[in-house]
Amino acid sequence: MNWKYQLRLVGGLTGTMWMPACPGAVKVDVNLNREAARMDDPTLRDLCLHLIAEKGGDFQDTRFTGDTYIEISRVRVRQSLARRHSRLWELTKFKSVADMIAVDIHSCYYDPDDC
Repeated sequence: MNWKYQLRLVGGLTGTMWMPACPGAVKVDVNLNREAARMDDPTLRDLCLHLIAEKGGDFQDTRFTGDTYIEISRVRVRQSLARRHSRLWELTKFKSVADMIAVDIHSCYYDPDDC
């Protein structure tokens, strides 16, 4: 059996925008496999710091929103049939990144269409 693992981080980044100085958020949907391939043996904390630096440049004190989660999928392709098993974990469950999460803020606070 040939299984492949796919990791995604889905949620949002929040903080105070530089100009105008008001709170805001941006959606995040990132393939962590692709980001990890660009780094040398990264930890989850390394990946999250990289994402904050790369995608949170418009904010001061950038943090992930409380509804951000990691999706880990195991995919097997055999003959022409693909089988996928996925599981979601809230980012708040990982102690190594607990200080990077604004648990009381959710992505839909800034975009009601997401609620």
